Amino acid sequence: MNYIGLKLLTAAGESLRVDRRVTYKRGLKRGQWQTIPGNGAYLAVTNGLTVGGFGPTLAVFEYDPASTTGHGPNGVVTAARVRWLNWTPKTKDQRKAWAEYAKARAEYDKAGAECDKAWAECDKAGAEYAKAGAEYAKARAECDKAWAECDKAWAEYAKAGNILVAAIVAGTKGE
Repeated sequence: MNYIGLKLLTAAGESLRVDRRVTYKRGLKRGQWQTIPGNGAYLAVTNGLTVGGFGPTLAVFEYDPASTTGHGPNGVVTAARVRWLNWTPKTKDQRKAWAEYAKARAEYDKAGAECDKAWAECDKAGAEYAKAGAEYAKARAECDKAWAECDKAWAEYAKAGNILVAAIVAGTKGE
């Protein structure tokens, strides 16, 4: 007995991950399976449909439970042998629900892009803060060095001054 799982794909029927892109073959004849390399196809069974991102194509896959690899997050199965079924939202309610989801997800993606931009600005400010902190530390070290030299010079001055005072006092006592 085979099972059903869902996957979001690009419009071209490819996985969303660029670094491990797989092109899925749609509408293979019954009995024709596609072997997926690596961990296999990540298919949402009870959860995790958007774990890998959002694509415009909702694909319904049949998978062979004997080919599962066990690498998916909770609610997601990974299967090495899959077959893309020819299923699309058929009823008015299914199409409406999918359109609403797509609209909400587009808004989420837009907000995510704004968040990414703000995060990049934060990173830039953090780098500038770190640079300013390093410049401060360098200036503080130079200041501490100059202060130590000043202390040393003051001690020499005080020593010389005390010798002079002692000589004056000694000279006064002698008179």
